[in-house]
Amino acid sequence: MIHSRNLDVLAAGVGAAAAALGAGAAAAPLPVAALAAAAGALAGSWLTGAWPARRPGAAAAPPVGPVRPSSRSRGAAALPGGAPAILEHMPHGVLLVDAAGRAVFLNASARRVFGTLPPPPFPAAALRVPRLLEAIDAARDGGQGDAVEGPVDFRLTRAAELDLAAHVIALDAAPDPATEAIRVLVVIEDRTQTRRAEQLHRDFVANASHELKTPLAAVSGLIETLTGHAKDDPEAQARFLGMMAAQTQRMKHLIEDLISLNRIEINERVHPRTPQPVTRILHEAIESLRPVADAAGMRIVAPPPDDLPTVPGNREELCQVFVNLIENALRYGRPSPEVRVRLLADDPDRPGMLGVAIEDDGPGIAREHIPRLTERFYRVSASRSRERGGTGLGLAIVKHILNRHRGQLAIESAPGLGARFTVWLPVAEPASRPAAAGAPQLRLASGG
Repeated sequence: MIHSRNLDVLAAGVGAAAAALGAGAAAAPLPVAALAAAAGALAGSWLTGAWPARRPGAAAAPPVGPVRPSSRSRGAAALPGGAPAILEHMPHGVLLVDAAGRAVFLNASARRVFGTLPPPPFPAAALRVPRLLEAIDAARDGGQGDAVEGPVDFRLTRAAELDLAAHVIALDAAPDPATEAIRVLVVIEDRTQTRRAEQLHRDFVANASHELKTPLAAVSGLIETLTGHAKDDPEAQARFLGMMAAQTQRMKHLIEDLISLNRIEINERVHPRTPQPVTRILHEAIESLRPVADAAGMRIVAPPPDDLPTVPGNREELCQVFVNLIENALRYGRPSPEVRVRLLADDPDRPGMLGVAIEDDGPGIAREHIPRLTERFYRVSASRSRERGGTGLGLAIVKHILNRHRGQLAIESAPGLGARFTVWLPVAEPASRPAAAGAPQLRLASGG
């Protein structure tokens, strides 16, 4: 039986968490602290044996005394019943400290966080986190159920840097350093992914604001000129109106890409299953880019139309993948007059997948830029990208669409050697016939 006061605390914590989730504030720290405090109160009753009197007519519970560490069991046998197994498999790190300041239990998550430590019991100072040790000492001096105000934030560097938060709660109401009763419960929360997502969100907002602010400032300046010095100059008005049209078109493309990226991310974990004819989609993308190729004096070379099997997917999104990649090759592949689209033979590292490669003979990309090409707003050359109408979101959209389709994007390039972007998609049915090496290719766009 659990003390009614502890149930009230737990209910309050759950209620606060539910309210925060309903308001879209899942990352708010207060509900987490409330739940941690409730867990501490419950754990305090459980671990120290501070149970209330039984109700009339209820069966008597066996007496439970203060928990004491056992040197033979390295601390795990200090916990009653199945407690070690329960705590061992909790997703958050759990650390128990006794009245003498020794860590008597760490679960698997806590051991992963702190790395190499001596087997418990060992002095808590071995954790080597000063802020956490101060909080543990403060909790040892407090009363039962008391929690250090707010989580204790700290960082540890293992294979990568971890952002962590520790909720520290006192368990024993009557501290006595001479005894070995468990005194402090520490719940360790890994917030690395949350903090990383928050940083990505901040960067995204800052980049989007900057990308929109630049053309807006240009349009504002042009309007000011048109209403001032160029008020009675028809030739200047025509020139400035053309510049304004280009800037508004740039903003339109950016907003469309932002909306598209948001929609794709929302559905990223919903995998489409409808078989789609890759040949038809690929050639639709190429036909839509014929005017772009003609204007650039370039041509697109593609495989014969009957060589590609179907893949499970969303037709519109797959078309967007090919359009984005081919359009990038047309923009940045010059001075070569040709962009090639190829069907790749089976790759032993990607069984059951179809490869479509888009190649150009442009200036190429340095190795250090390649891992970041699919980041939002990342550009190898920001000025060159803007001059050619790029928003910095095209490859990010490609990446998220392929994630949704359980596909992959491989990028190969080097300075002076052009670039090759390969889309790998799972095949919905056995391929009818793989493309033979040196097979004839169909020229779909003229020019150059």
